[in-house]
Amino acid sequence: MKLSTRTTLDLAHRKRPYRSEIPGNMLIETDLVDEELWEGYLDLFEDASIYQSWAYGKYFPGGRKISHVVLKEKGSVMALAGVRILTLPFLHRGIAYVFFGPVWKKKGFAWDKKVLEGILKALNNEYAIKRKLMLRLVPGMSIEEERQFEEVFRNSFYVKNDSYKPQRTIILGLEPTIPEIRSRFHHKWRNRLNVAERNELQVFEGTGSDLFLKFKGLYRELLLMKDIPAAADIDTFIEIQKNLPERHKMRILICSSQGRAVAGLVGSLIGNRGICLLAAANKEGRELLGAYLLQWELIKWMKENGALEYDLGGIDPENNPGGYRFKAGMGGKEVLFSGQYESCWSISSRIIVNAGEYLRKKKF
Repeated sequence: MKLSTRTTLDLAHRKRPYRSEIPGNMLIETDLVDEELWEGYLDLFEDASIYQSWAYGKYFPGGRKISHVVLKEKGSVMALAGVRILTLPFLHRGIAYVFFGPVWKKKGFAWDKKVLEGILKALNNEYAIKRKLMLRLVPGMSIEEERQFEEVFRNSFYVKNDSYKPQRTIILGLEPTIPEIRSRFHHKWRNRLNVAERNELQVFEGTGSDLFLKFKGLYRELLLMKDIPAAADIDTFIEIQKNLPERHKMRILICSSQGRAVAGLVGSLIGNRGICLLAAANKEGRELLGAYLLQWELIKWMKENGALEYDLGGIDPENNPGGYRFKAGMGGKEVLFSGQYESCWSISSRIIVNAGEYLRKKKF
């Protein structure tokens, strides 16, 4: 079986004996796709998300240099990976990072280990071996799914990064009907939603920059009130939003009372699983239970637009017990995501990345 490639530098130009065959007659394309085509490819996959969108890779911090890999079989796109690259000038050594990727669960197809192995080996060949970078990826699968594919990662020359702390979240199933979803909320959560619906709140939703600016004001108000550092750079999300195609833009919901914004929520849906990205409420919004109403409205929008699941955006029961109780009240399933995998064939890249991480820890 033969690995066919179309890359800027062909695999044959590499000097190390690293090559391993990928099962099947597969074609690897590296940096041959444009933004419009890439976003179209994302629509083919169940596990696509905003984290693998072109705009997120380009505008998220550390992502100014991006690369894109497409795996094809008999002319059909079978897997994708957007890669953010950060290197030291002149040395061209550093890190290649894949977050919530590769994307390989194609709609209408059974999950195929051969496809996952193909894209993992392609990434290893291109970034760890040829470009001599530290390659790290967070697959975006649950720990249960990960157990099914551990051998695939090992066979593709990846090891687990034990220092990485996997994210915990709650995932709400959206396959039941809207009334059934509501009936599964915990009793207290449902009661508070009922109260919020009687509080004469108005909900405005859409994708426009005006709504994002209102959310930005709420988010800043929240940070000042709690005296905490920002967990997200809202200006970055605004820039990402401007550059996403309309069908992939984030959904912004603003809850208002007497003409004043009191709570906001930002979600995303690309693929089969929606994601809660950002949330904020001021004192009045919390008193009026605006967050309950916004979550319910976003759930209905996700369901109506084809989502099968809704990721509530992470939980931290120890450090944020209030947020955990709020999300747990929606009756979803607690999920631990898989860890981080890495492949590195360059001592210099490993030293550079480890030194950078050490200095960052010392700083904070």
